Amino acid sequence: MAPPCILITGANKGIGLALVRRCLKRAPDVLVVLGCRSRSKGIAAIEGLVRENPEWEARMHLVQMDTSSDYSTKKAAEEFAKAAPPKFQKLSAIVNNAGIAYGSSKDIMATNVAGPKRVDDAFMPFLDMDAPGKPRIVQMSSGAAVRCVQNSTPEQRKFLMDTENITWDGIVSIVDMISNEGEISKRKLKKKHGFGAMRGVSDTAYGLSKALLNLYTAMRAKELGDKVRVNACSPGAIATDLFNSSAMAFIMRRIMSSPDTGTKSTLMLLFEEGDGGTGQFYHKTGERRDFDKY
Repeated sequence: MAPPCILITGANKGIGLALVRRCLKRAPDVLVVLGCRSRSKGIAAIEGLVRENPEWEARMHLVQMDTSSDYSTKKAAEEFAKAAPPKFQKLSAIVNNAGIAYGSSKDIMATNVAGPKRVDDAFMPFLDMDAPGKPRIVQMSSGAAVRCVQNSTPEQRKFLMDTENITWDGIVSIVDMISNEGEISKRKLKKKHGFGAMRGVSDTAYGLSKALLNLYTAMRAKELGDKVRVNACSPGAIATDLFNSSAMAFIMRRIMSSPDTGTKSTLMLLFEEGDGGTGQFYHKTGERRDFDKY
């Protein structure tokens, strides 16, 4: 039986790095592929982990990848096929952790919504369909997705909850519309487009991007049927670089949990059977929740 091998994007810091560490600690045969936008930061992350435990060095492989770019993601998959040792090339799971909360709506959508699909499209051919417990894909969502659904107009709330009829073209239609808005405020997002947002820290399209990610999760799960378990989860309110761009965020960071705490729901979806669901959203505790309830 091949050891479990997990690809984690955004792996050089925050929750991504905490996940790498947790996976390596989980069992002596777990392998991890670190997807990092910056090669130098990826190397630094690996060096730091090796200082913690020299044995981990042989169980890690670095892939340079900017998930917001079609070219970069496709190139990363091609290089992975050529350069990764054979033991890393049968993936048991993909974790789409890379994400941003601030910047233009175009960048947020390109990273948080289109990014996971790019990664899935490029790396699903490496999934080991014979992996025990079925191969898994985990999308790093957020409680902000739920707040977006709750605060949207009835029409848009219905759209964000329609897991039966959603298509990628339907998601892209919203992505393209919002991407043209630059740095859109919550007020404009609701007044002009009918989508809600999370009160407090996130005055961007971040919550909407994660609500669309949940929809994509349901769409992909339906597409793959019982071959692959595809789910989204929230890590909870975690002190990461996502919350570096406002005074309120600085205050919030002081009461947030550590990145290590934010790995609980992802680890459950990676290593445990849980309720066996697919196409679902899970709370930070590992419990399944509806897209409009947190």
